[in-house]
Amino acid sequence: MVISGIVMITFSFRQKVTLIIDNETQEVVSFALRPVTVLRAAGVEVHPEDKLSPPLKTFWLSSNTIHLQRAQPIQIVAGENTTSLVSAERIPANLLLEAGYPLFPGDRILWNAAVIDQDAPLPSRRAYLLQLQQAQPVTVITDDGSITFYSSQASLGMALLEAGVQITPEDTLSLDPETPLDRALTVSLRRAKLLTVSVNGHTVSGFSSALTVGQALSDLGLALQDLDYSEPSEESALPEDGTIRIVRIKEALVLQKEELPYQSSYQPDPETELDQFSVVQSGQVELIVNRIRIRYANGEEIGRVEDENWQASKSQDGIIGYGTKVVIRTEVINGQTIEYWRKISVYATSYAPFSQGGIYTGTTSTASGIPLEKGIVAVLVSWYRAMKFQKVYIPGYGYGTIADTGGGIPGRPWVDLGFSDDDYESWHFWVPMYFLTPVPSYIPYLLP
Repeated sequence: MVISGIVMITFSFRQKVTLIIDNETQEVVSFALRPVTVLRAAGVEVHPEDKLSPPLKTFWLSSNTIHLQRAQPIQIVAGENTTSLVSAERIPANLLLEAGYPLFPGDRILWNAAVIDQDAPLPSRRAYLLQLQQAQPVTVITDDGSITFYSSQASLGMALLEAGVQITPEDTLSLDPETPLDRALTVSLRRAKLLTVSVNGHTVSGFSSALTVGQALSDLGLALQDLDYSEPSEESALPEDGTIRIVRIKEALVLQKEELPYQSSYQPDPETELDQFSVVQSGQVELIVNRIRIRYANGEEIGRVEDENWQASKSQDGIIGYGTKVVIRTEVINGQTIEYWRKISVYATSYAPFSQGGIYTGTTSTASGIPLEKGIVAVLVSWYRAMKFQKVYIPGYGYGTIADTGGGIPGRPWVDLGFSDDDYESWHFWVPMYFLTPVPSYIPYLLP
């Protein structure tokens, strides 16, 4: 070539250049070592948003390698905001900064719903969707003071766990652990306290973060009931030493009955057999009830109060019917058939002129004037007046006639069986006594 009388000689020779596009490598043969020439030879078009190294207008390559990072569409979601851009940047932190979201400690970047390293290059893709979880300040107030930390976790509970703030089931948190961490949060944390409760002679221990004794006892399943009380009282704050005493109060009602007896009268009952009784009208006692309230504290009586008495029932006199119906029966006793109209049980003793320990009484006279001998039956004066000369039969003794009186045995229906000195027998036992027919004109329906 001749330029203005100067002859210039140019040499052209082919060289290989390594072209790396989005981490993919290819070899390009070029006669000139200029980026524009190499890319033209490779048929690669460069857009303004692409990232090229060295720059496109570099006059001469210092090395045989060209890096091209294609710009890709980027979407960044931050809370309710979405930002779109086209960039060849692959470092997540730089992409966020480019979109106007500088990162702060605790912020997190998610890609495909997974947290990624904000300084590690993203793999090659045709498009990217990134999510920014901006850290929010969390202030935790406890009895010992307060702490503040930043977290980009989804919920308060996860943020506390990330920050190493341990929460037991018995602790009380002013906000639900599932509260979304989409804003600055201030939360109160009341730590559970170890409590020792004495109740009914036993000791129960447990943890509670309640504000009052009553609430703490409820947490431990020892809620006060009815008249129960606690020391300290249920309205008090939890004691410093954690010791609580429950006093179980119980009341018992005692009913004391006072019965006032009723009177019974008798009237003849012709439908009832002699010496039998019927109830014409039932008697009713007057019942007075006293109600006493007895109060116990932990099983020991601490007082009693007597309520007003009341009348549970009114008295009513009874009427007893005594039988006046005479029934004549027969019975065979020791081979003898007897006919009788009354049969009673009596306690029989015996006497004779020479009885009473062999001391002679000096007389054989009786109340009826009949001489004392076997067959004379002595009874109480009250019986004698109503039964004088009535014929009776006593098994083991035989026939007899009520013809004498005696002192008797208190509380027993008594007869004294007469004997002569020659045939005297000692009697001291119960025996039936039959009143033989004919039936007398006068009958003592109620035996005195």
